[in-house]
Amino acid sequence: MSLEQRVADGMARVPQLADLTVDKAGAQLRPLYDDIEQTLRVPFVNFIFRMLANFPAYFEPAWRGLAPNLRTLEFEQAADRLRAAAVPDITVKSIANDKLAPDDRQAVLDFTDSIHYVLPKLLLVATCLDLQLGGARPGRATALSPRTVDGVAEGTRVLSFVDPAQVDDAVRRIFDDIRDTHQHPGVASYYRGLAHFPDFLNTAWAGVRTHVTAPAYTARKQSVIELGETLAKTFLPADAVTLDARVRNDIRAVLAVFRYRIIPDLLLDVTVIKTMVDGPAAARRSRFSLV
Repeated sequence: MSLEQRVADGMARVPQLADLTVDKAGAQLRPLYDDIEQTLRVPFVNFIFRMLANFPAYFEPAWRGLAPNLRTLEFEQAADRLRAAAVPDITVKSIANDKLAPDDRQAVLDFTDSIHYVLPKLLLVATCLDLQLGGARPGRATALSPRTVDGVAEGTRVLSFVDPAQVDDAVRRIFDDIRDTHQHPGVASYYRGLAHFPDFLNTAWAGVRTHVTAPAYTARKQSVIELGETLAKTFLPADAVTLDARVRNDIRAVLAVFRYRIIPDLLLDVTVIKTMVDGPAAARRSRFSLV
């Protein structure tokens, strides 16, 4: 099956799946979600995992097999490389401080920094899982370091995700524009968090939107995807989950949407927003990185 068909199938499949947020997670999922937070070092469970949780026979063993490799210093370093590579060569306009009250500004900055920190890790995870289901084997020449890198990073923060069905007309128009411009099956959790601050959301998205369809932005996205594949091969687990071919194809279609659309798009968007609020130098690194 071609990549284009996998993405198309995934775009149709994702809206059909339940968004298994933490409050909807059963007793079996809660320890897994907690492990995801501790491993990726952020206090929330991202959309990709809430979708994969619809495939419990796959999701739990796949995560348990991959997670030890994600707790290594090498994984932290790989995420740092991706984060720096995502900074586009464009000029962006700073967002004025008066768009938010001081306490709200700190909340938005902490949330943005948290998403900015985890997105490169999510791209590596999606790539690892997709490569493994496609039959790829581990590509590292030496063993990963024994150092354990886990535990939610101090200062990371989550904002509750606004329900798209409950927003006013102004925010709904922004949500619709984000979804349609990116050709995503829904609105990313990051933008749903920013919806608590509509004026900031509108300004941030307007600043991003001018670049989304530009050739330089598209080329940067492709280079990030390619670097993600190169780096991910180091972290593939040795053992794959055995699946029926139909189920495997279904999961790979979902993963394709995250690997090639949602995560790299959002990584570039959040990098631009980080540049708007803190400058390009700050966008190349994360204050939460242990490297």
